[in-house]
Amino acid sequence: MSIFLIILFSIIVLLTIFSFFLLSYTLSRAYFDRHQEKQAYDEDGIILSSAEEMQKLVKTSEEVSITSYDNLKLVGYLRKAKSPTHNYIIAMHGYHGKPAEMAHFAYHFQNKHNFNILVPTQRAHGKSEGKFITMGFKEKFDLKNWIDFIIKEDKKANILLFGISMGAATVTQVSNLKLPSNVKAIIADCGYTSCFEEFKYELKHLFHLPSFPLLNFTSFICRLRLGFFFQSANSLKAVKESKIPTLFIHGDKDTFVPFRMQEELFSQANCPKEKCIIKDATHAMSESKDPQTYWKVADAFTLKYFICNK
Repeated sequence: MSIFLIILFSIIVLLTIFSFFLLSYTLSRAYFDRHQEKQAYDEDGIILSSAEEMQKLVKTSEEVSITSYDNLKLVGYLRKAKSPTHNYIIAMHGYHGKPAEMAHFAYHFQNKHNFNILVPTQRAHGKSEGKFITMGFKEKFDLKNWIDFIIKEDKKANILLFGISMGAATVTQVSNLKLPSNVKAIIADCGYTSCFEEFKYELKHLFHLPSFPLLNFTSFICRLRLGFFFQSANSLKAVKESKIPTLFIHGDKDTFVPFRMQEELFSQANCPKEKCIIKDATHAMSESKDPQTYWKVADAFTLKYFICNK
């Protein structure tokens, strides 16, 4: 065997080892469960809702479930409004997050606008089944199933999709599917443009590694193992094709999902669109940094597309 072939074989072996490690590190539920305290991508340190709000959501909601297109049981929490209404918010949590973390945001829409609340548990999180996270690629189909779940119960439902971080990527990636007209608007807080671009940024930002050929090879292995390329989990492509009114929110000091991604998404979106930039807010902290501005914009956007009666 020539030296060239030996070198080529060695490079392929090293890339394969790296790829399997990166897939486990970023997407495997089992890896995260084993290394939760050391997981660099863990967003659990971000406090989105108080302990009291989270406990209240779980205790006062009905636990509901659906079956995904690939036969996974997905669990969610449904909390009806005090007064009968056809308005619903589906609030999607982020990467390695918990559905109860969305309680603070969901309660706002329920208390302020009398919305029914549905907070799903994303696949490979909590009580929902699944071994791997797919950064919105398969989650968008799960969300479509949750939309169908609501409409089956209430054919007159008017639905607001709301998501933070990976949840924002999920609600934007579903936007170019053939959704029923019941879906009236989307609010996406600090979502990324694509899985590939987010991982590319994190490789450089956290590990000082080049994306090529590491990420490209890992994306290929991901396609073989999990059925999708990193480039396929693509919010940018979705918003280019979306017709659903969307509000993009981002903190200008976000170093986890870089702030520039908001402008890329906003500029490429072909739907009715608005944006809200929260000064000095880090990742997923826009509401806690400046709740007055956050809700002023979010509430005004909501009232454009929903008739809200308390």
